[in-house]
Order: sequence, then C-alpha cells, then structure tokens
Amino acid sequence: MKTFQQLVEELKAKKEKGKLTKDENEEVVDVTFGTYTAYINRYFGGCCFMFVINLAMWFFTIFGIASDFIIGDWTSQPDQLK
Repeated sequence: MKTFQQLVEELKAKKEKGKLTKDENEEVVDVTFGTYTAYINRYFGGCCFMFVINLAMWFFTIFGIASDFIIGDWTSQPDQLK
C-alpha cells in the first residue's frame, strides 16, 4: 500500500505532465521574417496577389483624381459660367 506522501508525489507528477509549459514567464516567442512571409503567402495569396491589389488601388486613386480634374476644368469653361 502506498503512503500519503507517495500519492501526493504521483499527483504532482501527473499534474506537471499535463502542462504544456513549465513556467509561462520563461516562455520565449520568436517572430522572424519567415513568419511574416509565410503569413502573407498563406493568407493573402502571395506577393503577386498583393502587388495586383496594390496596383489596382493606385489606378483607382489616379483615375479618381483625373476625373475630378476633368470635371473641374469642364465646369470652369466660359460657356458654363453663364
């Protein structure tokens, strides 16, 4: 028959075995450049997709500014001021 001290030691060992980390204060997390590239490639479709989306945003911005300029120039024509 086991003694009380042996049972306590077994319970402590089982409790320690079920933990994922020994001490959360000593846990070290490294986020490297590879982590970011894997994140972009896996969740955003890769660098090519990001480039195409960025290019589309540039075109929408440029065409928006150009259309505002053309409408402003058109409304400031002398025949429009009458």
